[in-house]
This record gives sequence, C-alpha cells and structure tokens, in this order.
Amino acid sequence: MADHEIRIEGFAYKPAQLIIQPGDTVTWINLDPGMAHTATSAEGAAHAFDTGDIGTNESKSHTFDGVSDGDQIAYVCTRHSFMQATLTVAAAAAAKTTEHEVTIEGYAYTPAELEIRPGDTVTWTNRDVGMPHTATASPGAVETFDAGDLAQDESGSHTFIGVSAGDEVPYTCTHHDFMLGKITVA
Repeated sequence: MADHEIRIEGFAYKPAQLIIQPGDTVTWINLDPGMAHTATSAEGAAHAFDTGDIGTNESKSHTFDGVSDGDQIAYVCTRHSFMQATLTVAAAAAAKTTEHEVTIEGYAYTPAELEIRPGDTVTWTNRDVGMPHTATASPGAVETFDAGDLAQDESGSHTFIGVSAGDEVPYTCTHHDFMLGKITVA
C-alpha cells in the first residue's frame, strides 16, 4: 500500500494519469486560489468515490480498497466537468514502472525509437536553441498524447497507460513533420 498526491492547479489534476495498487490512498490537494474542486468518479467507473468539495489549500483523501488489477477509474470535478483524469489499478508486480528520457536536438529525437512497458513515463526535453518542438502522437496511434509546445530546455511528459505489449505508437513534431519517433511496447 502506498500514498499518492495529486495536485489540483490551473483547473487540472496533476498528474492526470496515475497507476495505483489495491489499498493505495490518493490525496488531492487544491492549489487553485479562491476555487473549490472535487474528485468524483465518472459515471460507469470501476470504483465509485467522491471527495466532496476541496477548498483552496485543502486536501481530501480516498483509499482504494476493493479495486482489481486492470480497473480504469475515470474521475472528474463536478464543478468543472472539463477537468478529467484517470487512475489505473495495477497489481504490485505490474506496477513497477520506468521513466525514460528523450532528447530533442538537431531536429531529431534521441533515441528515435524507444521500448517501454505499460505504465512507463517518457519525458521529452528540447535542447534546440530558439526552436520550439512537440512530441505528438501520430493520427491513428493506439494512444494519443501531446507533450506540449516545448521551447529550449523545456520538458513534457506522458505516462503510457492505454497500451499493451506489441503496440507501436509513432509520434512527430507538429512544427516539423520530418521529425519522427516511435514508442514500442514490450
């Protein structure tokens, strides 16, 4: 069992995707000034919960007992329905994840091809001087993501929770479509 913190700031849950294990406790901390939020399971979620209102600089927690490996628990803020996030339940052995680094330099991703496991996080860091880049899933990819518009020395990350072994996720820079990368899931 572990404890996890999710920050609520800028009308977003951070991180928006989190892998938990049965019995873990998640604490939501509201950092938005003058604005209450909730963390409430979406209709049809694998596990029902509701934190109620979380005021500015307040926190509320929920322990996820009775959840099973593979459960996807989507949740929203009932006050701001555009705020959405997902918890994914993984058994202890499957919950071990790795963080991977990809450098963007010379109009290229290094490494251009990367092998990951479900639940791993990839962080792209732009080292090109004065040139913004993105790392954005190609149309039709099995998992969509966009690491954001990254200026020099900025980073963006994505945790791959909607992928399975054998999946390939191609991606590109939306500013420079000749820049290509590929994530392969082991």
